[in-house]
Parts: sequence; structure tokens; C-alpha cells
Amino acid sequence: MISVPSFKFVIATRKKELEKDNLPFFRFLSLFNSNGKYSIENQIFYENSDGLPTVYNKIIESERKSEKKSDFVIFVHDDIWINDIFIFDKILSASKYFDVIGVCGGKGWETYGDGNTPIIWTHASRGKGMSGFMAHAADDSQSQLKHDMTYDGRSIFSTSYGHSPSRTLTVDGCFICFSCSAIERGLSFDEMFKFHFYDMDVCFSAYVNGIKVGTAPILLTHESLGLSVAQPQFIESQKAFLKKWFQKS
Repeated sequence: MISVPSFKFVIATRKKELEKDNLPFFRFLSLFNSNGKYSIENQIFYENSDGLPTVYNKIIESERKSEKKSDFVIFVHDDIWINDIFIFDKILSASKYFDVIGVCGGKGWETYGDGNTPIIWTHASRGKGMSGFMAHAADDSQSQLKHDMTYDGRSIFSTSYGHSPSRTLTVDGCFICFSCSAIERGLSFDEMFKFHFYDMDVCFSAYVNGIKVGTAPILLTHESLGLSVAQPQFIESQKAFLKKWFQKS
């Protein structure tokens, strides 16, 4: 039997399984046919109330113990549309250079702040350079904003951060792909971070352990604009992140 590259998608959602047809991910599956070129597996955690790192680490631990390991494990938010039928080819191409692959990210981190002012990776890495592309679907309250196109009655905004593929320090957590090598080398998520900053943290962990992070030019649409930085949970996670990486005694 000929071995083909294997990909495992991991999604944690608060939705019930009966609502799975409303997950954007399944729109991609309904359109994509690998014709046996790839092995694709989906692991969906419905009605999830755990932090994403807790869910993701269960998969990582399972992969480490498994005799039949996935070549790539892709952690995806439940509000992501995958608009790219060449996604697997692009991951394979990027994996020649990177063991952690995202769609957009920053090449450095130079803004530390006072811990009380929200910092997002696009601000923190602006002076160092960024890479990748992301489209966002706005909700009704944001429909008055300038947009590039509409899809399914929603306004679509797009942002080009810089050339991709490219090596980066960080990648956005809406889509993070681990190679088998990254998992075998011990990379995992810090469960101290429930949702915010778990992505920046795991990328920093990869960096200090010599695991290369980078982007691939994969086309995605995020169903939100990610504007949750004013939430207390965001600020608390930010403080924990800064303390862990920049305020060591």
C-alpha cells in the first residue's frame, strides 16, 4: 500500500454536533476531494468548555503515543473558512523549511507595554516585519466599514501583512499546523493560556527550542475581526505572557 501524506484537523467548538453543518470548516470538506492524494482526518470537540491548549495537548499526547502518526496536525478555530484547494500542497512545500506553519505572523516582537494596554501581534511586530494574508468576514454591526467584497451576504475585509512564505517568530492562532517533527521534539501548548496568547506562547517556545516557525500562502477567511482585546481575559493573558517571557527575575 502506497503511503500518502496524512493531515489531521483539530477543532474545538461550543456548538453541538447537530450544528456541525454550520461550521465553516465543513463547507471546505464538501468542496474538496483529494482523490486519494492525501489522508485527511478530522477531530472535532463539540460542546467544548476547556481552554484550547488543553484540547490541543490531548491530541499532541495521543500523536506521540500513536504507532500511526499524522504527518501534520492542524489546529483551526471553528470560525475559519478554508478557501484554498491547494492547502495541502502549500503545507508540504512550507514544511521543507518550517515545522510550525501558519497563514500570517510577525518576524519579531518589540512592544512590551505596561501590561494594561492591549498588545496584539500585528502591533508588537510592526517594526520587525510581518508575513501572510488574512480575510475577515464582518458582522452586521461592522457592515458600514469599507470592504473588499461580499460573500453570502457578508462584507469581506482582507489584509496583506507581507510576503509569504517567510520565516517568522509568531503565527496567528486561528490556524497553526504542527509537523510530526515538532510534536516529536516536545512542542506543546501552555495550558495557563485558555484562549488568548496561547499562540504567541507556543511560537516563543518553538523559537527557544530551535523549532522553525513560518507562514505559507494559504487562503483563509476568519468569520470574526478578532476584536476582543478589551476583554479582561485578554489583559490577564497578556500579563501572564509578558511575565513569562519578558519579566523573568
